[in-house]
Amino acid sequence: LTPRKGQKRVNWQTPGWEKAYGERMDAFLAAITAPNRRVIWLGLPHMEMRSLEKKLELIREIQRLAIERYGAAGAYVDTTSL
Repeated sequence: LTPRKGQKRVNWQTPGWEKAYGERMDAFLAAITAPNRRVIWLGLPHMEMRSLEKKLELIREIQRLAIERYGAAGAYVDTTSL
């Protein structure tokens, strides 16, 4: 994750990356929140390259959980079968 002002870079597969990415998702969702607004999050598609797909499995899960925390105003759409 690229650093925000005053923060250090969080590298992939290091302690704290999953937490930092989840926090980034939460901040993004908070930034787009408005009354009567729904968020429909399209999950990342399946990738044929196994090394990339392994990373995306984790990213999809973090995104899905962030949308769940968003509550009834959010919906996660799994696109891996498409």
